[in-house]
Amino acid sequence: SVFVFDPDTHSWHLEQPDQAATSLESDTLLALPGPQFNLSFDGDFTVNGVPLLLPAAKPTPRSQHEQLHGDTGRSVWEGAVLLTKLLEKSPGLVAGREVLELGAGRGVAGLGALRLGARRAVLTDLGYCLDGLHEAVELNGLGQAEGLEVVELDWQRPEAFLRARPAEHFDLVLAADVVWLLELVAPLVEALQAICKENPDADVLVMHRSRAANVEEAFLASMAGSFELLWELRGRDASQGQGQGQGQGQ
Repeated sequence: SVFVFDPDTHSWHLEQPDQAATSLESDTLLALPGPQFNLSFDGDFTVNGVPLLLPAAKPTPRSQHEQLHGDTGRSVWEGAVLLTKLLEKSPGLVAGREVLELGAGRGVAGLGALRLGARRAVLTDLGYCLDGLHEAVELNGLGQAEGLEVVELDWQRPEAFLRARPAEHFDLVLAADVVWLLELVAPLVEALQAICKENPDADVLVMHRSRAANVEEAFLASMAGSFELLWELRGRDASQGQGQGQGQGQ
């Protein structure tokens, strides 16, 4: 399914109808599959007509007991690709806005937002991801770009990030494929609550691939306590589960 956002009416319309996706009925966590998009990011993936480049993937130097949830931030997941293409199709979501990305991983969505006219993009993740993000920034010739920043933001301690930039404002918070374990739901939601307490007019746009119904239900239920669900766009997944984009505001 292809949805297009109309910034004038703040609504979506379906451009290319598709069959409805089948919802997951099991609480069983699906194994994380390999990438469904055959992309190497060496020039084969473009945003606004310009290649978005990533350094070659490297095996994690960290031992298994040092890794956090498998160090999944070292990989490009489907949600980042889909979110970037959704933004490309609907640039009014990011153009001229101050964007904060949570769980940026390799940086695809955040760099894409900057390419699509975001006034500012702050890419955040845990410390082990930051060197790779800086490499991606340099590889795309954005090392000196105004309005681009790479910063550590631990969902368990969002106040450290916020205290360091008390005067900063964000219009849009992005997150792509960041919650796949039940234990990640509460820290993510609490981080979003803390960020949006300081930025009450911000929108939150989450691209999520369903892998376990209980995780998805817990995330939506937790978000419902502080946020209003404005849109839920469900698309087909050719293999298993489904992909969906969710827009939420305070």
